Amino acid sequence: MRIQPLVLLAVLSCAVPAAFAQSTPATGSSDATSVSPAGQRQPLDANHDGIITREEAQARPGFARHFDEIDTNHDGKIDRGEFRAWHQQMKSRREQKQGQSAAPAEASSSG
Repeated sequence: MRIQPLVLLAVLSCAVPAAFAQSTPATGSSDATSVSPAGQRQPLDANHDGIITREEAQARPGFARHFDEIDTNHDGKIDRGEFRAWHQQMKSRREQKQGQSAAPAEASSSG
């Protein structure tokens, strides 16, 4: 079964804000590796070095499938610029698809 690009985009867009987010330890904790609260997603950039490696991407198989597409300079790492460009491209595709699906609905309701 093949996941539709729009569904995949929706799922992956949820990961965007957290992809390069840096987690902070809980208040009063001196352990920088403290576990985040239940339900909070870990960032794709697990070691907070500003890049996402192929190994870090493996934590999210849906994202990992697109690693080579996102890594436009093919250096084995996704930096912020590559990630933002890919995210913008996916956002544009989603908006275009939404516009296409809204056009037939508008045409049928005006008849």
